[in-house]
Amino acid sequence: MSSVDAMVDTLNINVPLDTQLEQSDIQGKGKGKGKGKDKGKMMDTGDESPSMEGWPYAEYPENAIKGHHMYTCLQTWAVSGDSKVIRFALPEGVKTLGNFGAPSCIKAKQEIGGHLLDKSYCPVSHPDVEGYVDLLVKRYEPTPGSGMSDFLCSRQPGDQVPIMVKPPRKLGKSLYFANRFKEMVMIGSGTGVAPLIQMGQVIFDDPLEKTKVTFITGQRSEGDMLLQDRIDEWVKQKPHQFSSHVTLSRPANAESWKMCGGTIGRIDAAFLKARMPAPAAGSGARRGADGFLETICGDKQMITIPGTTYQKKVRGPITGLLGQLGFDDDDGALVVKM
Repeated sequence: MSSVDAMVDTLNINVPLDTQLEQSDIQGKGKGKGKGKDKGKMMDTGDESPSMEGWPYAEYPENAIKGHHMYTCLQTWAVSGDSKVIRFALPEGVKTLGNFGAPSCIKAKQEIGGHLLDKSYCPVSHPDVEGYVDLLVKRYEPTPGSGMSDFLCSRQPGDQVPIMVKPPRKLGKSLYFANRFKEMVMIGSGTGVAPLIQMGQVIFDDPLEKTKVTFITGQRSEGDMLLQDRIDEWVKQKPHQFSSHVTLSRPANAESWKMCGGTIGRIDAAFLKARMPAPAAGSGARRGADGFLETICGDKQMITIPGTTYQKKVRGPITGLLGQLGFDDDDGALVVKM
């Protein structure tokens, strides 16, 4: 056990999974697999049990909306050549999703190509906003056993989609609350910035929050910097509290990017070490299962829900770049994968 393990929470490293890569195998009879980055997952009806070891969800809040309900598309707007923010009206009788806290997560379902698929997304709107929820979705060309992102990106105002809100998601062993950490380092790529955006919005909007937030994102080019303008605005308004570091692997204009202070290359141990605090009193991260997060903090593990044949993802041991830098997998040195 490292010296970090015995210390008190002060630093949370938040590493979310690219939501377009979040769904793994198409599960069900035969356990066939879809191809490409837009794999949906065959719907299962097993209850998500928060009592399982490593299970990342808490109990549903009292009187919370459960199950799938019809959410109506209000409007959409492009944030890149292949990504949109889609705004859905909340179901009748639901004012906000505030009782689910942040980061929250929803699951959309739809029958596509003869497969009943579902796919999870992290909203980019504040949980307390009234009347709607915003989703960041990157469109991928549909292939057999996939197509959820294409379906969502083609929605028009008035179209309805069956959506459920997942139980509140824990950071380690407990839900997030204001000033739980002195510092948070959030690392993401692509649409994986979605839970970063929601967490950042919650912290930015709370006048009592003193948590210092560092965003570290790795993108391919300038056009892939999804919702970076929102992060930049937080940095501009609260420079003592928010900072942002972006590295591009293939900038469209390398000289211009360098002149703006940008970094060229991929996220590696040296890049992280120069821009984030060393392991110290309590650290935390959000982690996932795509190649990016395997590199940053290690892969997920699968568990079988008791009484069913369905498997769910839970966090695996901390390895990757964060492991090399000395971060551990204890709640006192918290690393959490999405």
